[in-house]
Amino acid sequence: MVCGLVSGVGQMGWTLFRRDPAAVLDALRAGERPTAVMTGGLTELDEFVYMAYSLGVFEALELLKVGRKREGIPDDVLLRTVAVLPFIQAFSLDGAAKALFRDPAILLQLGYTALNLREGFNERYNNAKGVKSALPVHPDVLRDELARIDQESLGQFEDRCVGEIFKRGLVRGNIYAVDATGLHDDWKVVVLCNVTRSRAFVVSWRLLPGKASEKGVAAAVTQGLVDEAIRRGACGDRAGIKLLVMDAAYADGPLLAQLKWGIGPDERSRGIDALVRLPEDRQAYADMQGLARLHSGIELKDPEVQWETHREVRCISGHKQDRKVECAAFPSLASWDGFEREARRLGAPTKEMELWGALVREVEPKAQPVEEAMGLISTRSFPSAWAGYNTYRDRWEIENSVFREMKEGWHLEKAPWGRTEGTVRARVCFTCVAFNTAKAYQTKSGQRVMELGIRRLGLELRRGYGLAPVVVYVGDAYGIFELEQLLEIFGHPVAESVLPAPRRRRGKLSPPPSADGRGPPARVG
Repeated sequence: MVCGLVSGVGQMGWTLFRRDPAAVLDALRAGERPTAVMTGGLTELDEFVYMAYSLGVFEALELLKVGRKREGIPDDVLLRTVAVLPFIQAFSLDGAAKALFRDPAILLQLGYTALNLREGFNERYNNAKGVKSALPVHPDVLRDELARIDQESLGQFEDRCVGEIFKRGLVRGNIYAVDATGLHDDWKVVVLCNVTRSRAFVVSWRLLPGKASEKGVAAAVTQGLVDEAIRRGACGDRAGIKLLVMDAAYADGPLLAQLKWGIGPDERSRGIDALVRLPEDRQAYADMQGLARLHSGIELKDPEVQWETHREVRCISGHKQDRKVECAAFPSLASWDGFEREARRLGAPTKEMELWGALVREVEPKAQPVEEAMGLISTRSFPSAWAGYNTYRDRWEIENSVFREMKEGWHLEKAPWGRTEGTVRARVCFTCVAFNTAKAYQTKSGQRVMELGIRRLGLELRRGYGLAPVVVYVGDAYGIFELEQLLEIFGHPVAESVLPAPRRRRGKLSPPPSADGRGPPARVG
């Protein structure tokens, strides 16, 4: 048995076809027209589409509302199409659409009919000769569909899709990072993601104007992302946000206090520690520099300041660099007025308002002065400076595994698919959902989430029929055949077979062994 996707106007579902090649051949010889014919080789795109289905993405599309109905073209078909487009390696919406429209097997799964593939849906986009300029739909139709999506319903779609990866247990670990990346000068995307290595799932995001503050007025954007993630499932011991790692743009005292003691969407204290890079103009940074000078012998020795030396390998723009660093920890810092005021307002205990800090500098291959060392500060007390710095390095996962992949692999910056805010926002949404789908596909847990039907079929196709077999559907049955085999059965055998000798088949198909026609057919030589 195999699952096949069928659809009508406004509906979508899955039906079962029985594997019965003998019945398919008998029907063809009797003159019955096949329901569909397609090549059966499974590609990564097939697997990604099925992974998206298994994660409930297609079901979640039903939550989306569009501004107006397009005559003759079901919105559900168009929405399923734009949900698949990010998986296509192309630098524009037009390029992605044209590449997708060359794969009838995928289009049939998305709900297009054979008539749609041949003639389209309506009389629009005909050229001077009355011929369709693009089939089954013009790429501009997909761009218009993106622009017409209701933004509130788009948020509900995001909630459902991200919530599903939490529900499936795909998100693990309690360290998260927030950062922003620009889409040219017009837009920027702020992303909150889990930074467990190999599991960097994006759990919430915002599209902002290019010149807007990435953390927002009074850190409203950052707090909004955190609360949104908590509502979607980032809570509890398995995947709850316990530590948020941020760069210097988020070094905001009231924000750190709100994360630690502010009330979250569940009406409880968030209890989230923060680890942030400290700008050089802050008093806490000056205090750490002063303590560092004392320890270096410029003034007096401070036995509590202990410098550690370690080697590390870091990745810069995709290139690995080996270097030696020196770091020192500074516990019990109390020189951040904005943090202390907000913490007192929230009723935080005085002892818990002490901050932990560290200085990190490179000593090889280039010796960096202590005065230029990177400063870190946190509401969590780490056991050593190296432990704190190693944790901060997890933030680079969002740059190396998320932003670089989205820009270079998913072409988010080069191909925003439009200029209007609605279109770009929808593009970001579908790309983040597709990104999470691909991440899930790469994990063992994600492979278990997938239904086994399409994977078993793919393995069977490759093992028994090569990379490009032909799948023929007639009625409720289907058969898988080599092209040479079909030509031979209908009286036109090839003069020279290119199939490996053990797979060359001669003779007629015998009836299937089981009475209900569901068993694999036996072959006689």
